[in-house]
Amino acid sequence: MHKVVLLLASAFLAGAAESHHSVPTKFDTSSEYTIRGIIKAIRWVNPHSSMDIEVTNESGNVKTMRVEMNALDTIRRFSGKMGFSTDDFVIGDVITIGGWLGRDQHRLFFRYATLASGKKIVWQSGPDSDLAAP
Repeated sequence: MHKVVLLLASAFLAGAAESHHSVPTKFDTSSEYTIRGIIKAIRWVNPHSSMDIEVTNESGNVKTMRVEMNALDTIRRFSGKMGFSTDDFVIGDVITIGGWLGRDQHRLFFRYATLASGKKIVWQSGPDSDLAAP
């Protein structure tokens, strides 16, 4: 019985360690990358919120990019000071997002966006020096 509990605890902790990571280990913070597409899904959760953006390239091929963000708690704490709320992001809207491309080329870490309304959002969280505005 103790071995089963230990095994389950180890599996849970390994998953938790993978889900909460340092941004520079998963994303190339040395350059900016921009996408434009349709918001298909939004997950406002901890430890990382995310959006799925459907992007069409010049050849007409459609690809879904996962855009990772900070934890919902952090977003709520700082977003009001930056002039936006989670309600500004609407499924089905076209959005342009800039940030750091994932090392796997399928993800982007959110740094700034232009919403369908034309509203511009620049993410700045004081404690996160690697997340300062571009």
